Amino acid sequence: MLKFFKRIRKRQIHQGRLKNYLLYAVGEIILVVIGILLALQINNWNTERVEQDQMQEFATAMIQDLRADIYETELRQRQMEKIIMRMDSARTLINQSNMSDLQNIDLLCLTWNLYYRPFQWKRKTMEQLKSSASLRFIRNNTLLELIGEYDSFTQHLDEDFEGDLARVERIEPLILGVVNMNYSNITDMRVGLLRTISDESKDDFGFFDHPEFREAQNQGIPLLTSNQVDLDLLINNLISLQFQYEIRANLEMKKLKSDAENLIELLTQEYELENMDPESKNLN
Repeated sequence: MLKFFKRIRKRQIHQGRLKNYLLYAVGEIILVVIGILLALQINNWNTERVEQDQMQEFATAMIQDLRADIYETELRQRQMEKIIMRMDSARTLINQSNMSDLQNIDLLCLTWNLYYRPFQWKRKTMEQLKSSASLRFIRNNTLLELIGEYDSFTQHLDEDFEGDLARVERIEPLILGVVNMNYSNITDMRVGLLRTISDESKDDFGFFDHPEFREAQNQGIPLLTSNQVDLDLLINNLISLQFQYEIRANLEMKKLKSDAENLIELLTQEYELENMDPESKNLN
């Protein structure tokens, strides 16, 4: 083919048809440019297709992670709600009772284990998006912003957990100065009664009728203090912790679940995943 064009070019020059040669040369250049542009466009199409396939995999994997985060959040929310209920009951019991009427076993159950477990976010896909610089392939600015906000908010909740952990650690000495745990059946209570009290998977638990509670109640162990100030300090700290937990359970947890659901919807629409089974693809 190249020899053919060379022969035409030589013939045009020999025949002195400079104008025709120039037109031919320009045409040849235009053909080369068009060929290059077509090759570039085809390459761009292939690149975009590969990027789209990759982003569909990321989107599917992220939706799975978000659903796991929603489930995790619901567990923590239920756990906090149970702790809030117990702290509120402890405050009410102390405020409405004379110190001589307070039963040690009641306060033990109501103040037992005020901790909640740390969040276990599914961040594998998010970290892969960051490390592979694939976030630049997301062309929907709203989606990109929401992904960034969601990632930041999960980190904010991790920081909240550390703050809550420190608050509970400050309250524990106050509880230990008021509540006597030295029951003969305390070992059975730890793995039975008291574990059930703090189990978020259990429904509201009426521990007053539990046989281990009755056995401990019959032992008649008194509080460790007869000083009202000790009880007032405990109440003040429970109120402060309860306030923080209510923010987590009633505001922050609800916001995180709402953000996760919005992200799932946007990812589904952006990458046309309506008819795709979210379990059908796994990101290795």
